[in-house]
Amino acid sequence: MPNHREHFTGNGGGLGNKEQIHRYQKIQAQYLDMLLKERRIYKPSVLDVGAADGYLGNCMPHWNYTAVDPDPASPVVKKGTIDDIGGPFDMIVYNHVLEHIPDAFGELMRARTRLKRRGLLFIAVPLGSTPWAWDIEAHIHLFRPEVLERWCSHQGLVPIEHFEVTFRKGKPGDRHQGPMTELWFTARRA
Repeated sequence: MPNHREHFTGNGGGLGNKEQIHRYQKIQAQYLDMLLKERRIYKPSVLDVGAADGYLGNCMPHWNYTAVDPDPASPVVKKGTIDDIGGPFDMIVYNHVLEHIPDAFGELMRARTRLKRRGLLFIAVPLGSTPWAWDIEAHIHLFRPEVLERWCSHQGLVPIEHFEVTFRKGKPGDRHQGPMTELWFTARRA
C-alpha cells in the first residue's frame, strides 16, 4: 500500500469561508477516490455521516453517494444517523463528526456492520494533541492515531494508514483562527 502522505500534507490553504472549505473537501474527495480506485472500485457506494451540505458527493459525481445528517438545518437528502441507513457500502466517511458523538466506539461498530467486506472507513478528526482541538466545546472526544487503531481493531477493522494534515483555519480575528492539524485515518473491514 503506497503512503499518500506526501500528496495530502502541508498547507492546504485556509478555512475561513465556504470557498476554502469546499477546496479542502475537494482535496479530501480526491484522496478518498484514489483509495477506492487502488482497490479497483470505480463506481463506489459511499455513505457520508454528518454530511452537512453534502459537498463531498458533488466533488465525485461517479460515486453512488448517500449523505446523512441529524441536523434539521442540514440540506442533505437524508435526515438521521447511520442507524437510519441500510447498506452495505464500499466506504463510510466521518469528516469531523466522530469527535462529537457521545458513543463514538459504538458508532464504529455500527459503521463496520454497514461496510462491505474489505470496505473502507475514513475518519477525519482534530488531532488530540493540538491546542485548537481542546478549544472547541462541542468536542466530546479527542483522538490520537493509536486510539483509533485500538478502537478499530476491537471492531474488526484493519488500520491502513494515517497522517496529519495542517492548514490555516478561520479569518484574522476569529476565535479559532490559526494553524489547525487534523488526523486523516483509514481502516478497512476485515
